[in-house]
Amino acid sequence: MAAIADVIEGLKIDWAKVDVNGLDLAAAYEELRCLEDHEQSIISSRPKKKAGEDAVVNYDPSQEWNPAELVDEYTPIHDAIDARRAALRAKAMDLSRSGIRALNLLDLPHDILHEIVDVFQHEGAIAPNRIFLFHGDSPERVQSVQNLRLTCRAFYELASPLLVPILEVRLDQASLDHADRISRSPLIAAGVRAVRVALQYRPRRLAENVMAFKERRLDELETQEHDCDYYAETWMLGGYDYDDETVCEQPYREYKEAIDNYWIIRAAWDEERIAEAKERGEAAYEVDAENDEFGEKRKGAEYLRILLEGHERYCQKHEEQHRLASDGSFVNTLAAAMVRMPRASALAFTDVIQDDKEAFFDKPTTLLTPNTEILTRFMESPLEWLDIERVDDEMGEGEFELTAAKILTDLPIAIHKAGIRLREMQIGCFPLTNYQMELCPGAGGQQDAANPAWDDFRAACQHLEVCNFGTGNMIQWSVRSEHLPAPQKAIVDAYLGALFSNPRVRHLDVTMMCYVINGRELGLGAAEGRYHGSTMLGKTNMPHLKHLTVMFVTLDQQALEGFCASLGFELEYVCMFDIVLMGGGSWAGVLDLLRERVAAAVGARGNTVRVSFTCLAGGEFGTGRLKKNIRSPSESQNWSPFEEYSPSQQLPLLVQAQEFVLGTRADNPLRG
Repeated sequence: MAAIADVIEGLKIDWAKVDVNGLDLAAAYEELRCLEDHEQSIISSRPKKKAGEDAVVNYDPSQEWNPAELVDEYTPIHDAIDARRAALRAKAMDLSRSGIRALNLLDLPHDILHEIVDVFQHEGAIAPNRIFLFHGDSPERVQSVQNLRLTCRAFYELASPLLVPILEVRLDQASLDHADRISRSPLIAAGVRAVRVALQYRPRRLAENVMAFKERRLDELETQEHDCDYYAETWMLGGYDYDDETVCEQPYREYKEAIDNYWIIRAAWDEERIAEAKERGEAAYEVDAENDEFGEKRKGAEYLRILLEGHERYCQKHEEQHRLASDGSFVNTLAAAMVRMPRASALAFTDVIQDDKEAFFDKPTTLLTPNTEILTRFMESPLEWLDIERVDDEMGEGEFELTAAKILTDLPIAIHKAGIRLREMQIGCFPLTNYQMELCPGAGGQQDAANPAWDDFRAACQHLEVCNFGTGNMIQWSVRSEHLPAPQKAIVDAYLGALFSNPRVRHLDVTMMCYVINGRELGLGAAEGRYHGSTMLGKTNMPHLKHLTVMFVTLDQQALEGFCASLGFELEYVCMFDIVLMGGGSWAGVLDLLRERVAAAVGARGNTVRVSFTCLAGGEFGTGRLKKNIRSPSESQNWSPFEEYSPSQQLPLLVQAQEFVLGTRADNPLRG
């Protein structure tokens, strides 16, 4: 113990020579380093025990040390060193306090900050084939990103690319200018992953005929009036429907007021009153208050003004849309903007603007309230393409015009010529009964499938990895009584053939539901009622395809087998829904080809493959199952073709075919 005391005393003498209070910061750290070295030398000189034993390594029997007391003997030395260390650290902290700041979030490495901020990324911008899940952005997400940008410069730079992950561009000058401004902000433009082009259109026939325009708007208002009438009647029954669920979210008086306003509108929009207003001008809106006890004449005059002024604005916007689509300014400006968006490689077309639908139809009373601001905006709103085609059918002979359809070909071509490689394209609006000639690429070119400009469209599709045709508003029946005439069908085949021509495609989703014939007594599975897709799919080559969905087509055996033979061994999902094999064909070879590719995908890559066969018909599967006939637009909108197809309703032979392709059944059920 005397030796330990001597060591401690020696340390104290050395430390006394260096007063802690007189040290500067560098000297304090130097003393700490020397203290650490001294402590390590003391530790290394101590006798050590072997692991798990009480014996002391290098034990000298001449020294009468008790190994059990070694720790106790050296404890005073370590205590003295710890005390000195604490004093030195306290002095160093005191000297450096003025230069020390607390660490914060911005001290994290830049890559970690990116991961934190990416939590606010919109999932539709980064998941393949998800563009159509983007129906406006979450207000909470947008607000979070905006708040991040206001925090500091660092977060401004990190969060700005998250502000517009999917850029929606409408067919109007204001929206096009907005897209151009976005592209000129490098930080925001860097985050744009996809461009979603909304092609709602204002047809010329409504712009040239105020009475047709009036009838169209009345039809839409009548839908809301019927809803209000239902809710008002439900209120009289206690506010509950037949399921005893509360359905009346608004007071009865609001439904009743909306119904009254509808009938005031209907009376005000009389043909004679419209003609009078056009002749008399402002004088037509003057009302004698003394003869208007209930204010109905004043309301009627206001509604008449809304109609006529709304039609004028509609005509102006039609001319703007027609100019943008026909002179190439829309596609060229947008393509130039996308050049400044380095990550924008996905393109989607739709004719649905969800925000407008929610604004106009969120409640059954929205357009019929005393506040006419929303009704005023509604009057100039564009139409979805299927509604445009129905308007043309109702009006009969005349000039059919849907100039916006040109953008479906001209925009991908312009983007390709600008040097951008598109990786994903989704088609959610398409000419169904008319207007196929508008798809022909090039200004003033020949309007047929032999147009050499189709090669430009094919070139624009050569880097696509995701192709989706028939999504959005196209997933509904189009009331048809006959197939497309041969020239129009040739143009559709040329478009789809070019769209599916790329061997790099990994995700293919084709739904031809909108081309199914429903105007005659044809059941689901009838070959003559489906779109003939042999030309569309028969020449494709997709060795890297992973996800396949094909619905509502008729194919011949050669085309279907050729398509399946072109598939590689990377499959992960196969869905065939309502595919009809044309007369005399056999499904057996198709099943053999699919089984071979599924087995290779499972064996070579360990893929988990899902296979779904539903309502296959023709050949060994027979004529298929009859389905209800759709005759009216209201029926086509309210009935889903998928709602009654549960696995329990599948033909046993179809279930066996699916098992064979998956490898859970040894023999091909269609052979022998």
